[in-house]
Parts: sequence; structure tokens; C-alpha cells
Amino acid sequence: TGTYIDNAGTIKSAVKNLLTYNEDFTSNWTKNNLVALSVTTSAPIGNGVAYKIIPTSSASDYHRFYQSYTSDGTVHTTSVYVKAAGYRYVHLRVGAGGSNYGNCFDLQESVALAGFFDGTNSLSAPDTNSIEDVGDGWYRISVTETIPAGTSYVIAYISNSATTTSFTGDGTSGIYCWGFQHVKGTEIGEYVESTGASTNSAPRFTHERVETG
Repeated sequence: TGTYIDNAGTIKSAVKNLLTYNEDFTSNWTKNNLVALSVTTSAPIGNGVAYKIIPTSSASDYHRFYQSYTSDGTVHTTSVYVKAAGYRYVHLRVGAGGSNYGNCFDLQESVALAGFFDGTNSLSAPDTNSIEDVGDGWYRISVTETIPAGTSYVIAYISNSATTTSFTGDGTSGIYCWGFQHVKGTEIGEYVESTGASTNSAPRFTHERVETG
């Protein structure tokens, strides 16, 4: 996986982001009942801009976007940077079939709650979760869990509720989103940009995780 030297002179292992196009949600992400708009809102770190993920004005059990990957049956940590833009709840789900783990993250109260998917189906609690305030309304949220081997999914649901993902969007409100990451192991990992392929490289930025569960 390689190593790098951080700003303090410490040798660290580079992480591999298993997701692709993790800053561009118009590419390689499946979207259900929402649109992804590139906006002028600054990304939480660096000089890029974020996407505004907007649920459509149709009633649905899910306003979500996701990407698949092949699980090797070991523990992985999934994270993403999010900021409220009219809606405050993100239900972050990992897994497939009967194995679905995750949490609802309240971006107003800065807490992780019990999560739901496809309406009022309950997500199993992950091994751990975290929510980190990185400034200007942005949070880096994460869940860590062991997923059975095979095809699995990383899914984010935008919602107006902490207890369901079923609602009718207003076509304007949404969530700002940037920097999705899925890495092997129990650590959130320092941020790594990925484009057309999963990326293994030294990260550009450093954050410390705050455990909440």
C-alpha cells in the first residue's frame, strides 16, 4: 500500500480509496430520485467545489445515490463530507441483501442516530461511527463495519427526517456533498481523491476522528 511522511515527520501507511469519482457525483454514481448539481460552494478542504445533492419533488421511499464494490469480507470504513443545504439528515448505509449497517447523521445537532433505509427499514448499528466538525457547517461522517464477501454497496440517503427516508422533496433543498471514501480497516483514513479508478496514494489533508459510538 505504500507509506508517506506527514507534516510532523511521522511515517504512515497510505490508504486506498475503493470508490471512484469521489468528488464528482455525476460520474459512476447511481442516483434515485435526486439530482447532483455542481455549485460554487467551496469544498471543505482544498480549492475545489462541492456538489449539491437535491431530492426530486416526487414522493419516494428513497432519495439516494450509491456505488457498488466487491467486499472481501473484512472490516471497512466508509466516510463522506456533508453540509446541510435545506435538509439536515443523511442516512449512511453500507452492505447488501440482509446485511445493512449504518446510521442517520443529524447535521444540525452534530450527532449520529439510529439509521433507516428504503422508508422505515432499520439499519443495523455498525461497529463504530463518527461525526467530525471540519468547519463552515461541514462534517465528515463515517461508519465502520465488516460486510460479508461479495457485491456490496455504499449508499447515502438524503432525508427530511431522522426516522424515515420516505418523503417528498421540494426540488430545491438538499445536502452539499464531497469526498466519499471507502477504505479497508477500522481507521477512517486521511482523505484521498479518486477519479476513474480506486486510488492508493498519500493523502492531501489531515483530520482527527471523533468517536461517537
